[in-house]
Amino acid sequence: MRDSAQKLDALSAGLPFLACRGLCQASCGAIRVHEAEQARLPRRMSYGPDLRCTFLDRDTGRCEVYTARPTLCRLFGVVRSMTCPHGCMPERMMTDEEGRAVLQQVAVVAGPLLPLVADPDVPAWIAEAMQR
Repeated sequence: MRDSAQKLDALSAGLPFLACRGLCQASCGAIRVHEAEQARLPRRMSYGPDLRCTFLDRDTGRCEVYTARPTLCRLFGVVRSMTCPHGCMPERMMTDEEGRAVLQQVAVVAGPLLPLVADPDVPAWIAEAMQR
């Protein structure tokens, strides 16, 4: 797993810098993460009743695990099809093809994608629908 973490660090280091202002929390939804990405997080990646990521601080609108966030989150705002709706601009905008290539590299080094997990307070019918 240590080798995977180092490879994830190298992939992340190659992404363009984006000065996030913490305004795009509406974009922080339920996502699947790879095994090695999950290993970096303090608890299981999950979503709440509002279908937002449980690492999103509802008071500040900031990510509680920003420095360890999964690759898909890191790509938000720096890939052409995932631009920030609040105007935060990266030092260089990546093409969709570049973003896809990064995700494909992560899939090789970070192990399998884990299933979505609902917090206990998510109604069962919502959790079931999210697994389809």
